[in-house]
Amino acid sequence: MANQDHGVTVGNTDDWAPAHWQDVLEETTGWLQNLVRFDTSNPPGNERPAAQFLHDILVSEGIESEVAGPQPHRSSVLARVPGDGSGGRPLLLVSHLDVVPATPAGWDVEPFSATLRDGFVWGRGAMDCKHRVATQAMMLVLAKRRGLNLKRDLVLAACADEETGGQNGMGWLAENRRDEVDAEYVLGEGGGGEVPAPQGKYCAVATAEKGAFELTITLRAPGGHSLRIIPNGAMSRLGQVLARLEEMRLSSTLTETVALSIETLAPGQTAPVQNALYALLKDDTREGGMAALRRSSPGLAGWFEPSLYNSIVPTMVQGGESEHAYPTEVKLHCNVRFLPGESIENVLDLIRARLDGIDDLEIGEVEESFFAWESSSDTALFRAIRDLYEDLSPGTVVVPLLLGGATDVRFLRAPDRAVYGFFPSISMTPAGRNSGGHCTNERVALYSINRALHILYELITRLCL
Repeated sequence: MANQDHGVTVGNTDDWAPAHWQDVLEETTGWLQNLVRFDTSNPPGNERPAAQFLHDILVSEGIESEVAGPQPHRSSVLARVPGDGSGGRPLLLVSHLDVVPATPAGWDVEPFSATLRDGFVWGRGAMDCKHRVATQAMMLVLAKRRGLNLKRDLVLAACADEETGGQNGMGWLAENRRDEVDAEYVLGEGGGGEVPAPQGKYCAVATAEKGAFELTITLRAPGGHSLRIIPNGAMSRLGQVLARLEEMRLSSTLTETVALSIETLAPGQTAPVQNALYALLKDDTREGGMAALRRSSPGLAGWFEPSLYNSIVPTMVQGGESEHAYPTEVKLHCNVRFLPGESIENVLDLIRARLDGIDDLEIGEVEESFFAWESSSDTALFRAIRDLYEDLSPGTVVVPLLLGGATDVRFLRAPDRAVYGFFPSISMTPAGRNSGGHCTNERVALYSINRALHILYELITRLCL
């Protein structure tokens, strides 16, 4: 890659990012820098100025666009380039305008400066995910400028509030702008990264997400002065709870997505890794397979373990009124993650069974719940992604992925809709540097933006023309 302090020239190392995209890259990079300079830290959000900036660009290109949201300062952008409808319902591109907070401490640049340095745009949100906002917006602009004869509408939703759950962004749009976000295919956050491996290269497409909720477990007991010896107090029973939750895994379930992931990845692996992966497919060999996978491929073990288990993780403890008194109440806050196909009540039953027999224990109400979802990979969109990588990067294997985290595309799940996490990207940051999304010195490579522009445009033309 060419190092540039003041320009946007980027060295091409393969034909994914051809030179004739240079003008498009420069324009997209400028949009990205302007978007980063809007401080949309969430909380509080205040996405309106960034939304208005994006809306004005789209309107200036003759594109239908609307700024909408539950309050003026919590604004999303909806835009559309119409097709003739002969190819089916729309393709919806989803991104978000808000970012996690940042303080200058530890940064090499000001977090909202959008500094262009060493072939990267630096700043909070550059990676997560304003480069996706700018790139997706450019897809609509190119479709309009080039007069593409689209067979389906191409729609953009650049949303507020993804970082704190999405209720003021995509959640609000799904409820109040239902027709505008209706689509046959949705491309959102969570996949598309290319992962090199000893046996080849992989590109993950997130076709499923785990659900999540917060849960508080309360332990109560009579108080008393700490000079006394009182057995079975609230704090000692907290130790019993933590011991029972130490494994964190509640139960395992093999989803369609994970089964396909294993079947896709296994053939290209060494024998020990392959055998461990195939063992994950069966209930009676899964535990042994996971242990073997941790030994033979820690990276793959880290990928598959969260996608095979419902889990509960203690995260915070509250209790006590004095340093010299037994607490009368101790609260343990837990984050629970569950797989598609599971109900919250079934997961609660597993937790109750795990903690059965501990005295004076109360499992509270479910809080901040996110639902799990799974989309089929047997779609024209998934096949188009797979065929595109086969053509442009032979040897790259496209793998369905179950995300452990939650994104705002969950509000769009429906039986007649393929909802995927996919945005073409490649990490160009120096090895060992913690500089991705949410990190200090967050930045995105110009080369990666150029690559994403080219791949996403190719995908859209294959699917929509």
